[in-house]
Amino acid sequence: MQSRELNEEARTVSTHCGQRPFGRNVDLQDGPFRVATGAGSGAHLAIILEPTLMSLNLITVLTLGAGNLVAAAPPALSASSSIELRMADCGGEDEDRTLREIITKNARFDVIDRYGEPLQVVKHVAWRKQSNCMEGSEGKVDFEVTLHPRDGSAASKPLRFNTEGEEPLVLAYWDWPMLRVTQAGCCGSEDGYRYFDPNTGKLVGVSSVEPLPLQVINNAADSGLEQGTIQRYVFAHGATSAAFDAEAATGQEPVAELTFSGPDHAPQRVLLQQPVPSNDAESGPWSVRAMRFVGEGIDEQGRTLWVDGGPPKTAQVDGLTLELDVECQCEAEPRTLRVRLSQDRLVDTGLKAQHISLVPMR
Repeated sequence: MQSRELNEEARTVSTHCGQRPFGRNVDLQDGPFRVATGAGSGAHLAIILEPTLMSLNLITVLTLGAGNLVAAAPPALSASSSIELRMADCGGEDEDRTLREIITKNARFDVIDRYGEPLQVVKHVAWRKQSNCMEGSEGKVDFEVTLHPRDGSAASKPLRFNTEGEEPLVLAYWDWPMLRVTQAGCCGSEDGYRYFDPNTGKLVGVSSVEPLPLQVINNAADSGLEQGTIQRYVFAHGATSAAFDAEAATGQEPVAELTFSGPDHAPQRVLLQQPVPSNDAESGPWSVRAMRFVGEGIDEQGRTLWVDGGPPKTAQVDGLTLELDVECQCEAEPRTLRVRLSQDRLVDTGLKAQHISLVPMR
């Protein structure tokens, strides 16, 4: 390989360079590279080919001469996928045993790359069973999350957990990555989505609609992440959701389950319920269709609260109202429920006038 000068503007690389900071990041013409040199003048150069976001291939170290080089990159990660076809019958007297059951195992990797933090490698293995003897399918997802320090040192001990569901995804809502699993609906029910924190493996919310984010930002020009932001999320679903398992009190029917959560806020789960109507034609189940925040300082989308004077504080969300549009699979009219925020929590203020009670859940 011919010697060339290291030039950030031209994005070229030299095989023999002078003293430079160890681990310098440079984007080259052929893709993302991490350039590292040893200490002292005349140290030789190593180029580490970084993996792409969607595919973890072997991380290769290119040695361009002798000298002080970076440690070898971690070994490649791999996982297998498979499919199994099974003979079965549907239980009828005249049913023939044929290939009816399909069991799939699909493994893949995703990477959560947050500035200044270790890479989070998420391995998810999705198991799915389907058959023409039943409607819908059965699924389970195994997660494994490992932290990989930027300096290439040993990865953390894997965090492993699993859940019922299908179609695992890694999502980022603002600055809070989440793992989402789908609970597929069938027989008239709608899909439900479970969201997990990749740092803890804990459930942070269940929703049948897109989670509603709320962030509090200072109006000052130099605000934002430098001054800190407050992030909260509302997850909501009704009894028509395939993931709904809440039970209302005697004489009550469930309307919606809500979870108020955030990166630094323990999930608050509540059940909204109402008296069972005397007219059966107006009895649920109910679905959540949309939600938004309203109140002074909130933007038109009902997601961002702009405040003045210093870093945002949790007390500034007090007084906001969560509006929840719900619809019944019955003859009852669609409704908009209004739930107030107080002391950074959902409260029942004003719900009694709507003939709704708020019940804490574990």
